[in-house]
Amino acid sequence: MRERFVIGLLRLGIAAALVVAIGTEAQAGCFYSGGTRICTTWYTGSEICDNIIRGLPSSLLKDCTPPDAFGNGTCPTLTCSAFGTAGDCSDPTSGACSIEGVAICLNPTDKYNAQGTAYNLPGYLTEVAKSVTCSKNNGRCYGTAELDPEGFGICNNNWSFLTFTATKFKGEVCYCPGGYANGQCCATSDRDPFGACKTAATPVCNMEYCTADLSNYKCTKDGCSSIPYTCQPIP
Repeated sequence: MRERFVIGLLRLGIAAALVVAIGTEAQAGCFYSGGTRICTTWYTGSEICDNIIRGLPSSLLKDCTPPDAFGNGTCPTLTCSAFGTAGDCSDPTSGACSIEGVAICLNPTDKYNAQGTAYNLPGYLTEVAKSVTCSKNNGRCYGTAELDPEGFGICNNNWSFLTFTATKFKGEVCYCPGGYANGQCCATSDRDPFGACKTAATPVCNMEYCTADLSNYKCTKDGCSSIPYTCQPIP
């Protein structure tokens, strides 16, 4: 059993992310890093976090580059993670701690009808929000990430894995002002001749406890319905 499930692909386009993020900021969980305000709203499918960063200094946005496939970039960057609440969660990153939810599998012989089964996903999910767009004119960045496990061993027989969606989880968002360089958070967009941070920084994080009623949650081979999570701050 794997101790860590790390996510795959982003599914929402930037335009969709902007519409969702702008429309729901009033409901989002927000936190501050200095004068910068970070707001996040979580949605099903598996778990999607939409983010708005406001109050960014122009020095962080000038000619910045969004995160690449490896998470390296110079724009202000967010990392979204989902941790479990079931089992032994003294170490939330271990396989002994599970995320409670529903696994969605597709039947290839019956027009790909989706079937949801209660499932506890061991380990945790994490992803850098690579779908990022920034505007130096108003000091904002928008980013979206989708957390989705690889699905090995989840579905029975020849059914194919579509997604896993949590009914409850601890959602954490971490803000890095100058983007990442080989896994290290940078304080600014400046890099040394070797591509490392000129000045390292410690990400500022916020964690919430999130739940969703999945009784009306539906999936087809083309995707799943988007339901907002209700999240409460964790002290």
